[in-house]
Amino acid sequence: MKEMSKYISLNRKQATAVTSSFGGWLFDSMDLTMVLMVFSLTSSLFFKGLSPAATAFMVTMTYAVTILARPLGSAIFGHMADKMGRREPLLYTVIGYSVMTIILGLVPTAAAVGADVAMAIVFIIRFISGIFVGGEYAAGYPLGMEFLEKEKRGFWSGVLQSGYPWGYMLGSALTLAMLSLFHGSAYLAVGWRWTFIVGGLIPLVVFLPIRLRLAESPLFKELEAAGKKERSPFKALFTNRENLKAFLQVFVFSIGLFIGYLMILGELPSVLVTVYGVPGAIATEALILDTAMGGIFYIILSTLSQFTGRRLMGIILGIVAIIVDLTIYPAMAGAVHSYGLLMALAAVLALGYAYWGIVPAYLSERFRTSVRGVGVGFGYSSGIFVGGFYPFLVAGLLGVTHSFLWAVIAWGVVGSALVAIGLALGPETKDIDLAKMM
Repeated sequence: MKEMSKYISLNRKQATAVTSSFGGWLFDSMDLTMVLMVFSLTSSLFFKGLSPAATAFMVTMTYAVTILARPLGSAIFGHMADKMGRREPLLYTVIGYSVMTIILGLVPTAAAVGADVAMAIVFIIRFISGIFVGGEYAAGYPLGMEFLEKEKRGFWSGVLQSGYPWGYMLGSALTLAMLSLFHGSAYLAVGWRWTFIVGGLIPLVVFLPIRLRLAESPLFKELEAAGKKERSPFKALFTNRENLKAFLQVFVFSIGLFIGYLMILGELPSVLVTVYGVPGAIATEALILDTAMGGIFYIILSTLSQFTGRRLMGIILGIVAIIVDLTIYPAMAGAVHSYGLLMALAAVLALGYAYWGIVPAYLSERFRTSVRGVGVGFGYSSGIFVGGFYPFLVAGLLGVTHSFLWAVIAWGVVGSALVAIGLALGPETKDIDLAKMM
């Protein structure tokens, strides 16, 4: 037990920092889940006069606009995190995205201002929200890792990353709770508004007080005391050869992360419903199980990376993910009429993106303290520039494969391969002393 505490135990300052970082991931996922579910249910209030396909596209865009704003937020708040410290930007981000979510619950519908104006307002709010969420990665990842001894980074990296699947659960639960409280027309009248209002209040009530108690990162304070802060961290990320090399390697890795993730969590319901004819309710249950298993795999496998190394573990998981991509989706064809087998395959499918568990630790270990905020944030978010266009990549490949299933699988293989290649291009990092990387 004493040996285990070496890798897990936290003092009060460390616990506050880790909880704060975990909250950022939790709310990010909860927010995106609510947006997709709510606008799918209320599309008639905002996207009037559109075909079903166009309506589905506009619902997806409420998600995509937020995603595409994240690199901008990571650049802005990452620069701030390397100039003024990690703590202050995290106060701005939690207030910013919470307020924008609450405002989303107050927007006028198409009936009040017209469809074009209503859609424009929604997209502007989502874009601004994405800027604040992008800042979470830039300040939150480094803060959580900079408080920890190197032996603890593996386990707690997996815990931080598991905030994303648990946020999906929380967002789904909140949406379903409002649907049960407001039936039929009542939900279309006010129920959806309360989903966003309550969803925005949660981080303000729960996580803002935690962040107000946050201490500044000890490594940033050392950097500041040594007078080694960069005058322009964002510029230094690209003008310093060592920084640029780390950024480009992380960029390849991050592209793979997003493609591999979306191939499963973004497509599992579509594959089950449209390819195999599985009822929507069962497809949703499969997604929930897959997401929960992903969170468990994050923690277990990231903890193991403390012994095997992040690089080796990530490469192994990239290869495992390729095998999973090529086998599990096709195997589901034979499990359509067996609920237990289908759920078992959905659980195994989570291995297709299990490499995400090492992300907080690995990215923080790849950049010096003076550019860690902007390096981690922009390096990670920049993968969205390619991975964020995943739906269009699948559509483009359909003309070659003539199969939605194999277009999805092919891009999943590409994403997992890029994860393995990206990690192979970089060094091992698990034993790095972050305090010596100024």
